[in-house]
Amino acid sequence: MQAIIIDENETDVLFYEYFIQSHFDDCKIKNYNCPQRFIDDLSRWKTPVPDFILSDYHKGKFNGTRFLRAVEVIKQKNKILDHKLNVFLISSNLRLKKNKDEMPEVLKGFIKKPLKKKDLNTLVRHIKKNLK
Repeated sequence: MQAIIIDENETDVLFYEYFIQSHFDDCKIKNYNCPQRFIDDLSRWKTPVPDFILSDYHKGKFNGTRFLRAVEVIKQKNKILDHKLNVFLISSNLRLKKNKDEMPEVLKGFIKKPLKKKDLNTLVRHIKKNLK
């Protein structure tokens, strides 16, 4: 299993890595602090196609919606399987969750900050569900 974490906060990245590895011990994780760099690498096949991506929503000019659209284009253009490139966004903005139906299909869930145990357990269930 392959995962990508996109966040510029090193503490958050360490937490996400620990959390993912504690639930998916066979998972290989690659980190990016910039969503554009990940999109560039994926477009040029310089990174493996991940099963899922965990990303902070707020990334300056390259916000979550723009990121989702870029991932969706790559997924469709390259006919990447449905169980790959599933995105989970992390945000403190609860209004985003209400707009989920308007987002590209690659978005599989929102996780709200501050992170709580029940939200993380929901994330694990969503990841397992989308890997099938």
